[in-house]
Amino acid sequence: MDNVPVGEPPHGWVRVADDVWGVPLWKRQAEPFYVATRDTDQLLFIDAALARFRRLIGSDGARR
Repeated sequence: MDNVPVGEPPHGWVRVADDVWGVPLWKRQAEPFYVATRDTDQLLFIDAALARFRRLIGSDGARR
């Protein structure tokens, strides 16, 4: 599994220099979190989940 190619990341994701035990480490621009994955489709899933979360809480942080 060490030689699994890494696909192109979705817009807004940047691969950082350090890997976690050989797994690429990604950072979402303007977000305070990192994700370790070889499957860049997982980054799309995280984008969708984050967008839904933001819609649920609204821009003021209060649940609607």
